[in-house]
Amino acid sequence: ADATYIGSRGGYYRYSWQRDGTTANLPPGASDLAVCCSVRVEGDQWDRQRRIAKALAAPMRIKVVFDDADDHAGEVVVVAEQTPLVLPTEESVGKGGGAALAFFLTCDDADAEARAYAAVKLGESSGDERIEVQLKAQGGSSNTHYYYGKALRKRAFLAARAGKTEVEFDDCTLKHASATGRVVGLVDAKSATMHALRFELKTATSSAVDHYRLPPLRERE
Repeated sequence: ADATYIGSRGGYYRYSWQRDGTTANLPPGASDLAVCCSVRVEGDQWDRQRRIAKALAAPMRIKVVFDDADDHAGEVVVVAEQTPLVLPTEESVGKGGGAALAFFLTCDDADAEARAYAAVKLGESSGDERIEVQLKAQGGSSNTHYYYGKALRKRAFLAARAGKTEVEFDDCTLKHASATGRVVGLVDAKSATMHALRFELKTATSSAVDHYRLPPLRERE
């Protein structure tokens, strides 16, 4: 059996490890034959497993040619269809967990066909506001951090006292080969309050910046 595949520009190419084909001695009466072959492509393992590489044709056609000892020949062409592209959306992220989704920002990588996103979910714990911040790169790293109203008020107070209008959230960043992200708190120096969060996402092909306006952080009784 000899396996080849059709390239993105047409024409059949042999698999590099099967230049001369493979010979299998089948027992008399055998009717089944399994052929296992692969194409080496560059990229992360996660990308290689979920999608057909862009260097190959899609759909990908694999031709397997059979020759027996009696010089009888036959061939089978197998078509490998591209799997549906599934990206995180506001709806899919909002379904996870009981907290309400209040903010959602995406940043796509057109080359890797992947998406990074930032999300904010609102909740409450022991009478104190709880803000859940998520930064995630699809198929890679993620960072979820919970901030409480009391802690955010303290950050704002310290920033205002130092004359700063921005606070870097060093404990909530995204650092991955396919995407990076950061969160910055915006502070009103006069009132010493944090009024918004700025989200910055970047991939190899795009970038995105947006702001989430924080709800009033009430004093905890």
